Amino acid sequence: MNRSFEKYVVNPLSVESGSLFLGVLLCFLLFPLSLTAASEYKKNLELFRQGKYTSIIDQTNIGDSNSIKLEDLYLHYKALIKKGKLEESEKIFEQMQSLNDTNFKSILSYEMFLRGIREENLGLILQSLRELPKGKLGRSHREAIQPLLFSKLKVNEVKREELRFLLEGVFRYEENSWVLIELMKSEGKQSKDFLPLLSFLWETSNIMKLEPQKRELITKLVTESSLGKISWLRHLKRQYKYGNHEYIFTVVKRLSRQDPATFSEWDGIVAIYKKSRLRKRQYSILLGDIKKDKNWLRVSEWNRLGWEFDLWLKKGKLKQVKRVKAQIESRFNIQSTTERLFQLGRYFLKKGKSKEGILYLEKYIATKNPRRLEEAKWSLFLGYQQWQDGDKVQKLFTWAKGHTFAKAAIGARFCYWGVKEKQYQDTGYGLCYQKYPKTFYGLRAHFMTRPESDIQLSETWQWRKDSEGVLSDKENALLVRFELLYAVGEPELADQLILEESENLHQAAFFLNLSAMLIKEQRFALVVRLINSYHYSQILNETKFGLTIKNLYYPLAYRKVVTSLANGYQVPELLVYSVMREESRFRPQVESSAGAKGLLQLMPKTAKYIGRLIKKPVQDKDLIRPAVNLEIGIAYLKRLLKRYKGNQFYALAAYNGGPTNVRRWRKKIKIEDEDYFLESISFQETKNYVKKVLRSYYNYQLLYGSSY
Repeated sequence: MNRSFEKYVVNPLSVESGSLFLGVLLCFLLFPLSLTAASEYKKNLELFRQGKYTSIIDQTNIGDSNSIKLEDLYLHYKALIKKGKLEESEKIFEQMQSLNDTNFKSILSYEMFLRGIREENLGLILQSLRELPKGKLGRSHREAIQPLLFSKLKVNEVKREELRFLLEGVFRYEENSWVLIELMKSEGKQSKDFLPLLSFLWETSNIMKLEPQKRELITKLVTESSLGKISWLRHLKRQYKYGNHEYIFTVVKRLSRQDPATFSEWDGIVAIYKKSRLRKRQYSILLGDIKKDKNWLRVSEWNRLGWEFDLWLKKGKLKQVKRVKAQIESRFNIQSTTERLFQLGRYFLKKGKSKEGILYLEKYIATKNPRRLEEAKWSLFLGYQQWQDGDKVQKLFTWAKGHTFAKAAIGARFCYWGVKEKQYQDTGYGLCYQKYPKTFYGLRAHFMTRPESDIQLSETWQWRKDSEGVLSDKENALLVRFELLYAVGEPELADQLILEESENLHQAAFFLNLSAMLIKEQRFALVVRLINSYHYSQILNETKFGLTIKNLYYPLAYRKVVTSLANGYQVPELLVYSVMREESRFRPQVESSAGAKGLLQLMPKTAKYIGRLIKKPVQDKDLIRPAVNLEIGIAYLKRLLKRYKGNQFYALAAYNGGPTNVRRWRKKIKIEDEDYFLESISFQETKNYVKKVLRSYYNYQLLYGSSY
């Protein structure tokens, strides 16, 4: 049976708890239950959320298996488990299985797995693993699988082989250091039994979480096994992601002793080694590694000279730079040195030597088909500004006005600065926004002409539900079951099942209703991920549906908490959402390779310092809790905004690059101008960070108005 929605309009500003849509919209979600049954089911869901398990057990009538719905049975079953009534739960489980609902199969398989763990019943575990969706388990249940990794279960050889195979699927694409740790607690036969799984986990996990002797053991087991070829490149790429640079240096040195003829991954491994050294700014070590008489990295002559040029330039040794440049020109054709001219030009401008920088950039532009023409022209503008050459600045902007830019971001830069520097008499900031509305400078141009107090929520951004938006019974059932899993504390399983609904996720009506539920359940990161995977082109092309879901792409995440804290600390609320979006994509438990944690990516040392200042001591483990992370982060933002008298450019640059660097960059330009300051930031990461956060901030203001 299908049932249509009534036509309605939802104002996202009127909904509490960060939800952009009315929770009652779900109804719940038109699942074909009677109104009385639906009301009772919703009541039981709320009781479960409140931990009132006894009330659910007492109120649910499970006598008639023909009339009771699987959702009610599942709630009853989970309530019995919570109360420790395992025998009674067994009967309910059998009743659920007898209903033979294929849409519920994955959930029952998961519960069967948990039952097997509780009873140490390998048969149940194997059966459930075979039926799990792509073998995925949620984070909250990882500890449940630990008995499999010891010897608590008696496993014959046939079943052990099947278990190994299934476990590889279970842990694929996860961060599985904890599994390695458990597997390596036994150094004997058991470790060898799990070699296929160990090999996969060794390639993808954070190896440094293991004790040194365990680390050596797993490497020995994996590399000396007869499993076939393992990927050192994949392994080292993951270690780079985890920031294990010293480990990479040690391993690559050892691998260099292998015969290069039999080692096809060597070039990729060298690239990872170089990235790690550069990340640590160990330029002199790299120069020593590629010396002609050593060159243990075995890089080609062309690459060796290119490395030398880059490294001497980073060290600021111009005599050596020119020597290497001459060597390149004498051994290779002149065109091959073109990009070096661009690098030299940028280097001199960065050092404030505009005359030399301009010379090299003009030489670069004069070469045949320079690959980075637009970037070079922009760098020339900065050079001419330093040199105060007004005539050349004017000619440059005349060129820009007639040029069709391949990169919108650079086109927006020229347009914005052309207006700012009064180079375009017939062009205003409004035209820059019209031409480049999705870029940082395009959005900034818009806010230069329209004061914040004049910004109002446009009706375009409100969610209009089309009258033809009808959900099928299958779609309704899916939504009901996703909400059920969130209610009973199985968010990871719900997330995984949602990610597997690729066919339905393309459907607008289903996606909108699913998103309403996910926002209600505070799964903001999943909504953004789904939009990136399925509907980003709609936002980019500003289709009707793209405009409809843009609020979802810029959600008011954890709104009650953020509103309260932002008002209390007097920080712009929309700025908090913007920082959260760019720092963590709304993932409360995310941790960077540098150790920054949580929604606002706080370094533990900074968090503890701010915690002491506001008299709210904080531990590292607390930083993954949204309320704690947000309060410490907002207090820190307040401190930075106060320090810089409300200037968001300076505050954001300090949030990412540190106050000491902000002082240096401000001193460099000698004037109080946000735009000049932004272009003077020497850390590309920090410059991009400020632009990304402010671009999000501008989008939030366009969506929600300036009342926040």
